[in-house]
Order: sequence, then structure tokens, then C-alpha cells
Amino acid sequence: MAQSTRHTVRRPTLEKWVRRGLRGFETLSPRLAGWVAFKAFLTPLRDYFPISDEEKAVLKSARTEIVLCQRSRFSQRPFGKPYRLQTYVWGNDTDPTVLLLHGWMASSSHMGSFVAPLLKAGFRVVALDAPGHGRSGGINTDIPAFAQALSAVVHQLGPVDGVIAHSFGGSSAVYLLKEAPHSIAINNLVLLAAPSQISLMMDIICKGLGASPRLRQEMEQRFIQRYGNPSDHYVVADMVVDNSLPGLVIHDHDDPLVPFSEGESIARSWANCQFIATNGLGHGGILRDPAIINQVIEFQLAHCTPHPPAQVPVQSQD
Repeated sequence: MAQSTRHTVRRPTLEKWVRRGLRGFETLSPRLAGWVAFKAFLTPLRDYFPISDEEKAVLKSARTEIVLCQRSRFSQRPFGKPYRLQTYVWGNDTDPTVLLLHGWMASSSHMGSFVAPLLKAGFRVVALDAPGHGRSGGINTDIPAFAQALSAVVHQLGPVDGVIAHSFGGSSAVYLLKEAPHSIAINNLVLLAAPSQISLMMDIICKGLGASPRLRQEMEQRFIQRYGNPSDHYVVADMVVDNSLPGLVIHDHDDPLVPFSEGESIARSWANCQFIATNGLGHGGILRDPAIINQVIEFQLAHCTPHPPAQVPVQSQD
């Protein structure tokens, strides 16, 4: 039986008013509508997806820490002032560490099903709310901002042995490893339902906004101005071609948001990668399936080594 896919729940009333508003803007000024739509593309809605009582309880059991993140050094138009990232930590600091990174308009709570099994397997677990998500600062965000946040958390709370990332978070982790391969030192990367084509992400947002083809073109022009290249220039499958890191890619045949072919494309290009195809889990159910969680943990156990104990200097005796 297919698992619940709470992660794909929408707010139809909100989307209806957003669509009406954009149509009105487009009638008055297509350029203005393009600017508004692109801002919407960069602006996640907090608490968009439901959070279960079990997920809330997992976050309450964590030690919370604030990491100050500098503006993104990957974007041509970086953020201004530094902002605060909310992080959550479980387990012992001497244990090998796995970092959890959520997807677009989600939060650390949606990765909560991995926490208890990872702790039982002997791992320390760290999760972060990405910029503009959960309890972290920021309003507008993008892949470079996700990547910078990941780097900042690893540097402050690391070392980190493995990263488990969902959807947009997975694409952001690959982007970081491509653009700044020496910025973080990890032993493996797990991608769950990650999109390969950045242009697809814009298409998904456009569909949600009810954007017309003309409005989509206006958004594309804004994208080029911000990042220097069209959206189809950025392809995650191309970014992993030279990546020697052990990888695990998991994607569901019935994912309604990110097509199965996206995961296939990434896995096909990643030489040192295992690929697992699932059925009936959708985009969010893949985060809560016990069989998938067990496979991810087995992968972590195979590619993580315990941290050596801290060396205590021996004091000389007079």
C-alpha cells in the first residue's frame, strides 16, 4: 500500500488568489508581472506543508543551535547581511555525524523519520532549516543560498560524514560539491527525489503560479540577469559526472512533482552511485518509508567511520 504523501499537500485557496493576482499584473504590465513572479519563485512559504505531531516531537528532543551564515558567495547577486540558521543536533559529538537537509518549502521536521534510526545505528544527527525556511532567517532564497547554508553548518557543527538531502536540498548539496568541492569534507551523499534540471524547478513553480508562457519568458530573463546563464544551463546530472564521492540516489516512479527520469538521469551520470527505484511513495512518502530509511542507514554504515577519540596531552610530572 502506498504511504501517505503529506509532503505534497497544497493550499488551493492561497494558490487561487496568487494566480488571480498575477493575471491582473500581467494585464497591466508583463514586465512587472515577471518581476513579481520571479520574486515568488525565490520566496518559499513557511509552514506550507503539514507537520505531524511525531515530527514536532522529534524537533523538541533536539539540542538547538544558531549558526550565523554569511551571504552567498556563489550567486552573482548575493544576499546582503548575514542571517541566522536554525539547527538541531541529536546524539554524542564523538559519534560519526549525518546531516539532514530538507527540500523547498519544507523544514527539518520533514526529515524527522531518519533521526531515531540513525541514533540507534550509532550516529550523531544534525539538521538545519535552510534560509527562508522553518525557523531560519531570510526571505528570498535559492540553490546558492542553500549551498552556502550547508557549508556554514558543516564548518561550525562538523565534521560531517554523510549528507541525506531531499528534493531541492539534494540539488543544492550537489551544487555545493561542484562549485566549491573543498568547502566541505564528507564521505557520502544520499539524494532523495532530487531534481536534475534547474529549469524544471522553475517550471514547477510556474505551474503552481498559473504563469502563462509569456510570463515564464519574463521570469527566465530575470533568472539570466541574476545568475548569468539561462535556467537550462544548470543541470545536476552534469554536476556529478566528475564526482567520485559514494552516492545513493532514490526516486519514486510515482513522484508527482519531480519526474522519475530526473533521478535516473543523475544516477546515470554519477559513476560511483547506487540507484534505488521505488513505487507508490510519491515525493514526500519516500522520507517516511521504513524500508527506504533502513537502506539509507545501511549505506551510511558502509561509508562512515567512527571519529578518533580526542587526544588528551600528557602532562609531565616534575
